[in-house]
Amino acid sequence: MKEYFNKEIPNLYEWVQMKRVAIKVLTMQGKSIPEICEIVNLNRQNVWRNKKLEIDSDIEHLFAYHVHRNLYPIKQKTKIKWLQITREN
Repeated sequence: MKEYFNKEIPNLYEWVQMKRVAIKVLTMQGKSIPEICEIVNLNRQNVWRNKKLEIDSDIEHLFAYHVHRNLYPIKQKTKIKWLQITREN
């Protein structure tokens, strides 16, 4: 999962939601806050803040699908599309 969140994606709503879901999943797996910070590429304060905020249920349901397929929310004109980004990008 660390590799997935190591991409430079603008802070779109969907990207922030993906990080919130990851924080929830990693917390349920028993990961420590420093480990979560490293995996989702956020500082401690942002992890604590996002841990408390609401998660979009649609994005939460598709979280594993997006991570497994390396699909990222990319803004194209006025729409968000989930596109695959290879390791080289």
